[in-house]
Amino acid sequence: MVEMGLFDKLVMKLKNMNNEDLSEAEELVEETAEEVSVEDTAAEETEPAVSEAPIEEAAPEAEETAKSEETAEEPAVEGAASDETEEAAVEEDAAEPEEPAEPETIEPSIFLNEVRHTVLVMEKDEMCLRVIIGVLSEEYTVKTVGGKDDIFAMLDADADDIALVIVDADSADGIEVVRVLKDEHGIQSLAMTSDPEKGVKAIEAGAMDFISKPLPAIPIIRTRVDRCAELTNSRSLIGATECDDNTALYNEDYFEHYVGMFDRHHPDVSMDAVIAVIGNLDLMRKHYGRKLADEVLHSAGRAVKRVLDSTGGYGCRSGDDLLIYMPHAESYNKLVDDISSQLEIDPSVAEKTRICLGVYSDVDKSISTERRFSRARIAVQSVLKTYTDRIGVYNSDMHDEALFKEQILGEFLSSLKNDRFKIYYQPKFDIRGDKPVLYSAEALVRWDHPQLGMLSPGRFIGLLEENGLITQLDRYVWSKAAAQIRRWKNEFGYSVPVSVNVSNIDMLLPLLKDIFKEILQKYQLSNDDIILEITQAAYDSDNANKIISAAQEMRGMGMGMRIEVGNVGAGFSSIGMLSRMPIDVLKIDMQFVHDSLGDNKDMSMIELIIDIADYLNVPVLAEGVETLDQYLLLKALGCDLVQGYYFSKPVPREEFDRFIKEAGFERAGFVQEGRKNYISISKALTGEYEGIFYIDVNTDHYLLFYSGSNGEFRIHTSGKDFFKDVDQIVPTFVVEEDRERIADLLAKNKLMQWIGSDEPFSTHFRRVDDGEGALCTLESIHTRNQDDHHIVLGIRPPTDSAK
Repeated sequence: MVEMGLFDKLVMKLKNMNNEDLSEAEELVEETAEEVSVEDTAAEETEPAVSEAPIEEAAPEAEETAKSEETAEEPAVEGAASDETEEAAVEEDAAEPEEPAEPETIEPSIFLNEVRHTVLVMEKDEMCLRVIIGVLSEEYTVKTVGGKDDIFAMLDADADDIALVIVDADSADGIEVVRVLKDEHGIQSLAMTSDPEKGVKAIEAGAMDFISKPLPAIPIIRTRVDRCAELTNSRSLIGATECDDNTALYNEDYFEHYVGMFDRHHPDVSMDAVIAVIGNLDLMRKHYGRKLADEVLHSAGRAVKRVLDSTGGYGCRSGDDLLIYMPHAESYNKLVDDISSQLEIDPSVAEKTRICLGVYSDVDKSISTERRFSRARIAVQSVLKTYTDRIGVYNSDMHDEALFKEQILGEFLSSLKNDRFKIYYQPKFDIRGDKPVLYSAEALVRWDHPQLGMLSPGRFIGLLEENGLITQLDRYVWSKAAAQIRRWKNEFGYSVPVSVNVSNIDMLLPLLKDIFKEILQKYQLSNDDIILEITQAAYDSDNANKIISAAQEMRGMGMGMRIEVGNVGAGFSSIGMLSRMPIDVLKIDMQFVHDSLGDNKDMSMIELIIDIADYLNVPVLAEGVETLDQYLLLKALGCDLVQGYYFSKPVPREEFDRFIKEAGFERAGFVQEGRKNYISISKALTGEYEGIFYIDVNTDHYLLFYSGSNGEFRIHTSGKDFFKDVDQIVPTFVVEEDRERIADLLAKNKLMQWIGSDEPFSTHFRRVDDGEGALCTLESIHTRNQDDHHIVLGIRPPTDSAK
């Protein structure tokens, strides 16, 4: 048997050898092995082959143990020496005063060294086991195990501290242990074997490396174990940081790394970039709280992870978006269905959760990962607001649009500097009197792009707003419009007011008031010369209170500028909200006008807006008036101001001069006199009249309004010659006995006498659909738009007493 002290000394000597001493190290190991082979049998019985407790490091204490044994053999000598030393110490203490002891200094390394990783060793060869223990016990807590059952029992009890398992691959279940450690426990292993082929099999099963037997030099063993333990620790740390805790998907940096690594190793594999978005997540967050919205997002992320585990690919959480990089697929219906069906949330919430996908198919691997998913994001935007489609696929049109946006943003500042933006002016007309009168103008911007030609604002305004550039363009337009007003004043001695758009972002500028003061002073203009148009949506935004406050400041406190609220009808506000707004003009949205004056001609909402304007005592401006029919309808409804292609498209300043010359001094201004002297048509319909004729006796053009069964306000008939159509109109509502008389009363020469008369025209007739023959009334109505060439006739239904 080899003495414990001798073996430990040998191990210590082997540890301190460098690689140049490998041959000597191997000879020493062989000599030690020979001595171990003839060790005493009784000693074998007293020393267990396997120890469940950590084996304490023996080598550093070997010399101390030898000294202790020598001391025990010569107690008298040692004791005498000790007595003499103690007496000398006493005399020295008496001679010199005792100094206070220095506080013990604890080095930080002590605490660091206390954190020791555990290595399990499964090895039956006693020699190999003792060498491994001696080599590793200085840096690791080494625990020996008898077989796979012991290993897995320890893993169940304390897997987190185990950095490595050294497995005897020569044992019957060694390779299987390696495989189970890797696949089922995620624990790294290092194999030991006397057969190189088994070493290869161990690596194929999941081992990080193998050590051949008989054992190589100690530095080689130590290097291989350290390397495996270090890699294990690194992988553990990476696993803790590379994934989102809630979804188990990669974080963005690691996701991009793995995407790049996959592309390098598989350049020919066709891949798709997919972005999954919860379409109504913001609404959930707003109405049900952040906690529920986050739960839905995390559940969707975990569903994506489960799908990718079965299909292959990488997943990433990026804010509220889930990014997926996966092999190309022809259809993504199954993917979106699988994600939606695997949401582990309350069924009532899952039912309301709408998953949408944006797909950039067969990605161009020469562009960055970020750009690939930007294209997928563009694709998903195309379906988020449709509420029917759930999958958007990036196509050539989207690609062209993306390139266009890049070009627009890249060339904006240089175009602004070089005056490539041109200001056009569209006239607005007051239609309250007998004929339209120039009232004001709206400044509209066009981009004279050097490559793309003249661009309308719809092509670039939204993009500039999204990227925070709109304020620079707006200030440019304000200044150019003010300079033009000054030129008109200098040339004609007067001009019309010009309205300029002020965006939501502009309204939040702290120096907005000072900006306009500077513009007015620079061009010597009055507060009436510039009108500020603020969209109705601004007042409905999250910053509504700040914007209202800013508008009040611009309208009052010495500024006195007028406010035009635009886009009314697009997301229409309540009367309560409108009543809070500083308003001088209420502007009806163009698309709203077109929809209301289209084929169905449902005028109820326009009438409602006009009635709200009546309540607020402000004029109503309708934009987008393109036909005579629309103009007459709006005039009949009581609209005050109009603009649109029927009168003029937006024109350069040179062409606008003719409108100023034609208007002369007949500008309408903000005249309010007489506005409420007469009833509105809508009030007539919702009151005592069920139908109204609106007739222009100059052109003979007419409109027939009626009040529907649900109170809606519609156009029943319109035509170009009322007096010619009377013979066809009258039979639709007058019984045969009364038709000739009523038709005679509706002749043009008879009606002309009632224009401008304070005495109302009135007659009775029996309605065709009234079986009882009750009397209805046809009479003239004085509306608020009374003039010398329009006449309004109302059909009053029979009262209960008349039936």
